[in-house]
Amino acid sequence: SHHNAENGLPLSFYQTIKGSGVQGVVVKVSEGSYYVDPAASVNIANARQAGMIVNAYHFARYTSNFEAKKEAIWFDKKLQLVGFDKKKDGYVTIDVEASGLGTASQVTEYTNTFIKQMKALGYSRVDLYTGSYYYNGQLIP
Repeated sequence: SHHNAENGLPLSFYQTIKGSGVQGVVVKVSEGSYYVDPAASVNIANARQAGMIVNAYHFARYTSNFEAKKEAIWFDKKLQLVGFDKKKDGYVTIDVEASGLGTASQVTEYTNTFIKQMKALGYSRVDLYTGSYYYNGQLIP
């Protein structure tokens, strides 16, 4: 994400990690329904040019099913904007770890809504990322 380099990591970085055996990356693309990571397009292009598998993630801020769908639609539009190819690139991932999203059953429901919307938008490889602390307390397996 932009936390690693505001303008994206250079091609040489991706070539170096590819040379050490790393096969793929997960690039932050968006958050909520208001933010696009400014480094996303550069990171995607450079990782792809280095021959890596490109995966992308969205940081969840939804607190309802309506917002979960809205965020999925936002993520889809921003994926297209930054050059992610849903047919050729890897996984799209929902990063669920923010506080205040709701109860465990609500967060689970909203997350499932987001995932279903992404699949309806044509993404066949959708995944979930969260920490074990959040998974064990804020999501229902």
